[in-house]
Amino acid sequence: MSFGGTLTLDFDTFRSVIRCMCLSIQQHGFMRIALINGHGGNIAALTVISAELTLELNATVACATYWHVAEKEFNNILEAQQTVRHAGEAETSMLLALRPDLVDQQIIATFEPPTDGLGAENGVYRWRPIKDWSDS
Repeated sequence: MSFGGTLTLDFDTFRSVIRCMCLSIQQHGFMRIALINGHGGNIAALTVISAELTLELNATVACATYWHVAEKEFNNILEAQQTVRHAGEAETSMLLALRPDLVDQQIIATFEPPTDGLGAENGVYRWRPIKDWSDS
């Protein structure tokens, strides 16, 4: 992994963890489950997993990524960017609200956040390792 302290799960393990969680939730009587995502690298996997689990569990299993759900609201409040970007205006603001001690406020005024390396541009998806487009 490119950044120290980061952890990852392969697709099969990730799917198994989400499946076990949804099975447990269903055993408590829930038939509508929402998987709320906060990591761009999980979007494709969660889309597939939610479809598979909907069929397997005969339940509604939906997935959503928070910045897609709140896109209009983000567009109304963000000044420097149109949407949430890695280490950009929105993520930095959220971290400032939660843990200001973790933000180097001396570089905020001059920091240029990386472009979005995970996503579709003009309908074409191209994955790139995060180390190729971000220092954090």
